Formats: sequence, structure tokens, C-alpha cells
Amino acid sequence: MVRYPHTATVTASAVTVTDGEYVSSINTDTTITGRLQTTGSPRKVKSDSGDWVETNKIFFTQADKPDNADTLTVQGNTYRVIYWQEKQSHSKIWLD
Repeated sequence: MVRYPHTATVTASAVTVTDGEYVSSINTDTTITGRLQTTGSPRKVKSDSGDWVETNKIFFTQADKPDNADTLTVQGNTYRVIYWQEKQSHSKIWLD
């Protein structure tokens, strides 16, 4: 059995604002390996914005978190990154 059988693409957005006005945005894609699975029953996770979101999808990986990670695409499906929980040996990415 392969521990991390899935390949995913993480998209990070960097927005430039000058004097309160939108100037530009740049999307950066990073390829990572990991394992997508469901938690069985929905769980509530606190997002970076402070809102509680109910989800049952989680992606395990050993990859480092890119700054401003917005979405994760795996197996042809695109999910919004709710919370990237970094631990000592791996990370849990909670998906919406």
C-alpha cells in the first residue's frame, strides 16, 4: 500500500493592492503528493477567516504549505482550502 497515492495541485493567489486599489493578482501552482480521504461524519473546522465550516474531506501530505494557498485540485476535483494544519511530521489540509 502506498502511503501517499494522490497527486494534487495547490493554487496560491497573491494580490497586489496599492493605496487601497486592486493592482494585480498572480496565481502560483505547486504540485504535491498526499492522500485524500473522508472523515466519515462531518466535522467543524475553523477557517483562517475565523468562521466555522462543516466538512468531511481531508488531505494528508508531507509538503510544506505555500503562502496564500486557496484551492487544491485532486482527481479532477477542485476544493477550497479551509485550514492547513501543520504538524511535526505531516500536514492535514481540511477541504470544502
